[in-house]
Amino acid sequence: MMDAYLQWLAAEDRSQDDTFRSYIRDVAQTRFVTRKVFRIVDEQARAAGVEPLQFQVLLQVLGAQTDVVHVNDVADRLDVAPAFASRLIKELEAKELLARSQSTVDRRMTRVAVTDAGCELVRTVDAAVHVHLDYFQKQLADRDRFAALTTFAFCVGLPADSPVATALRGALAN
Repeated sequence: MMDAYLQWLAAEDRSQDDTFRSYIRDVAQTRFVTRKVFRIVDEQARAAGVEPLQFQVLLQVLGAQTDVVHVNDVADRLDVAPAFASRLIKELEAKELLARSQSTVDRRMTRVAVTDAGCELVRTVDAAVHVHLDYFQKQLADRDRFAALTTFAFCVGLPADSPVATALRGALAN
């Protein structure tokens, strides 16, 4: 699959239509899986009392690669304007799910941390999501799983000859 798109771009003959259609089927399957998973997460976040984007803030802060998370970091991770990220953070602070403090290094920067209540909410939503994902996963055929995994691998730039890509293709062949 990862080579399919490049083959399609280079092809001039009609026989490549099938390769391109196969690639598009994989992209469509990936979009379906992604949207379904996001919908499940969003529904469970709402059931727990937070809006989906607020839940994403909690995930990004709790799952940050560093101990110090600033409003701009949240904005970058959500791909939103810093002012909007700040508003989301204020809403979560009002719910006592996040705490803000002024940076000791740069007083213009605001640090953000998940509270114990925020962490517990993430655990609750995650547990509920797993119940629904378990059901959804059972609906997927191996070919559907492979389509989603290989499309993601392609999107993040995994080389087609990497051990992971080889393992994906090998798993499908078995």
